[in-house]
Amino acid sequence: MKKTVYLKIMGLFAATLVPVLCWTVLTYAEHTQNAEALDRFAQVKGKDHFTPVRCSERKMASQLNEYRRSSGLPALRPDWDLFRLARMSAEDMASGQISAVKKSDIGRRLNHLGYRNRRVSVVTVRSSLSDKSVPAVWQESPHAQQLIKQKDLQLIGVGHSVNNHEQVWVILLSTDQG
Repeated sequence: MKKTVYLKIMGLFAATLVPVLCWTVLTYAEHTQNAEALDRFAQVKGKDHFTPVRCSERKMASQLNEYRRSSGLPALRPDWDLFRLARMSAEDMASGQISAVKKSDIGRRLNHLGYRNRRVSVVTVRSSLSDKSVPAVWQESPHAQQLIKQKDLQLIGVGHSVNNHEQVWVILLSTDQG
């Protein structure tokens, strides 16, 4: 008799404890996932829609716009399609699928997306894995500075990817219309 009462009490205890533990674990996992998402993504308004952009990409775009403003030029507007193409290109470079981003490939992809007769400039930056902040290596390149300072450019997209050896950044700059 005492064993039956003991088993009933343990059964009730387990039936109460298991759902509480499951709820706690799920709540913690959801909270952790949301915190990571906030750290990795930020909303950047594109032409007609919002889309996720990594914080590192957003910081690089901000750094480039600060440089343009300090040179008396207007800030570049973020464009999701350019961000997406830049990220795809950075990932391809980081994985070794390509060694450089070709303007002709970017132009062809933009044409497929409905962007006709856009002039596109490409800046690629490689930095060490130990660089925790957005690198300013592009500032050391006169070619990159010339591209970023072009007055007719209005749109920007930045892609960032990491491999075992380095970080790869692809910056796409474009005119708004052909």
